[in-house]
Amino acid sequence: MKVTHTDQHMYRNKYCGPAAVSVIAGITAEAAAEKFREYRDANNTRGKARQSKTQHAGIVGVWNKEMIPVLKTLGVKTNLVKMNGYVRSSSGRKWVRSGPTLRAYADELKPNVTYLFNVTNHYVTVRNGMVYDNWHNEGKPISEHRAARKKFPKAWEVTPAKPAKPAQPLPPMPKPRPNKKSPTIQPSLF
Repeated sequence: MKVTHTDQHMYRNKYCGPAAVSVIAGITAEAAAEKFREYRDANNTRGKARQSKTQHAGIVGVWNKEMIPVLKTLGVKTNLVKMNGYVRSSSGRKWVRSGPTLRAYADELKPNVTYLFNVTNHYVTVRNGMVYDNWHNEGKPISEHRAARKKFPKAWEVTPAKPAKPAQPLPPMPKPRPNKKSPTIQPSLF
């Protein structure tokens, strides 16, 4: 697993939304950004006039209501596994996230399962104790990642689409068996 870029657009789509989709779906970050553009234009989530001006700009600020449908268009199944709410702080002056941090929740993650976390307005993909995002394309252990101490509002278990099986070649034709009932004719030698 890793975030992939085409050389030509390496710095345009370096944001967390396309990076997360890149890791989960196995496509480049640029292809993921294009999927977000298509979704935004079709659903008018950010306004078509604004999108046409930023046709080739990076996709910044992905919302949950955009992320999940884009993953579904790529054949990825999502299942919400954790949702944390907000509570009043001890002073009562502001709202703070409740629930565990990413590091504390790491013990509950199943092995060989891919997760998508929305960690304080940042998307990360987690699999087998490694965090993949636009900061660490090759992955970094949860305990060393800078998002490990942050609380997350939502987490999904994601199942990428199965790659199509290549066409199997046909088995070779069996050799014809000689018919035992009729005698075979031997060519005569003259």
